[in-house]
Amino acid sequence: GMGLAVVHGIIQMLGGHITVESAPSQGATFSVYLPCATESNGQHPPLEQRHAEAAYALGSERLLLVDDEKPLLAMAEEMFTELGYQVTAMSNPAEALGRFETSPEAFDVIVTDQIMPGLTGLELLEQVRRIDPDIPVVLCLGFVEQMFAQAAKKLGVTDFLSKPMLKRQAAEVLQQVITERRIHDAQSREKAAATE
Repeated sequence: GMGLAVVHGIIQMLGGHITVESAPSQGATFSVYLPCATESNGQHPPLEQRHAEAAYALGSERLLLVDDEKPLLAMAEEMFTELGYQVTAMSNPAEALGRFETSPEAFDVIVTDQIMPGLTGLELLEQVRRIDPDIPVVLCLGFVEQMFAQAAKKLGVTDFLSKPMLKRQAAEVLQQVITERRIHDAQSREKAAATE
């Protein structure tokens, strides 16, 4: 169920590469090359490595997670739950938008895939911004091309996550966008108090 961009991202993350050979009426052959694994003696990773892995930025905010690929959605839901977030995971972007329209105050941040049937991540963002112009929206992409990223930022994307999502990157990006939202909210309250 994974798209080629996600597969390519996983292979690159592991230090490998993928090639494709294709001919009309012959089909296609995908060759995946991965580096050799070192032998494991069955022991746990060194203590320093385990501490480094445990040092993720944790949160408690309410997260609306949208991805039409159910296996990826399930993995991301588990990851964000482990990071402390209260996750509402939805595979249908139109239904996710309906949930947000019904109770926008129930969510602190939205994490959405870009390529989805019926409603892309940017189209979802556009509808969400009409309801809450300030909620952080993180867009997940197989590849973040610089020109696309700049255009998406202008449309209101708060930040990006690469697919496949890495736990440390996800933790850092979410903490950053949530911190920026808190600062924005505090500044808005100060301005409102100053005008009274």
